Amino acid sequence: MIFNAMRFLMICVVCTVLFLSSAIPAQAAQSPVDRGAEQLNEVQKETDKAVRSMPDSIEEVQAKTREGLNSVQGSADREKMKGPESVTSTDTMADKFKKGVDKVLNQD
Repeated sequence: MIFNAMRFLMICVVCTVLFLSSAIPAQAAQSPVDRGAEQLNEVQKETDKAVRSMPDSIEEVQAKTREGLNSVQGSADREKMKGPESVTSTDTMADKFKKGVDKVLNQD
């Protein structure tokens, strides 16, 4: 009798977990679509303009690139990107690789 009650309870828990794991992504997909849309709309406008026009000269590309991260994206999402000022480690990738190889080779 207790075994049947435990089995029923476990089935209910598993069904609830399965239902929630399928319902939460669907709810997340219904989040407001205008979040971040301002920046993306501006990028889309620049992209459309670039596709319809003749290729920019090297001077125009360099001027646009100086304004932001690149000539199309501008400064959109600049705060989310990592740059030299946001990196706290002074080790380069080569230094980290050498340290890792040294650790492996120096093991007894």
